[in-house]
Amino acid sequence: MVNKEISSGDQNSRTASDKIHTDLLAAKVSVYNPCNFKCTGPIPEKQNAGYGAYFFNLNAHSIRFRIAKTD
Repeated sequence: MVNKEISSGDQNSRTASDKIHTDLLAAKVSVYNPCNFKCTGPIPEKQNAGYGAYFFNLNAHSIRFRIAKTD
C-alpha cells in the first residue's frame, strides 16, 4: 500500500483518470482532518470503479471506501 497521506494537493498531481473521488475528499475534509486521523494514499479498486471504490489505511485500520452507483 502507498504510504503517503491523502491531501487535496494530491488530486492536482494525478492524471484525469486517477483523480480522487470528490466524496472521498469531502470525507477527509469533514471527518478525517477534524479528528486528526492519518490516512495513507487511496488506491483505486479497478474492479469496483463504478462505485468510486478505494482502499487505504486510516489510523492503521484497513478501509474500503465506496459510493452509491448511479448509472
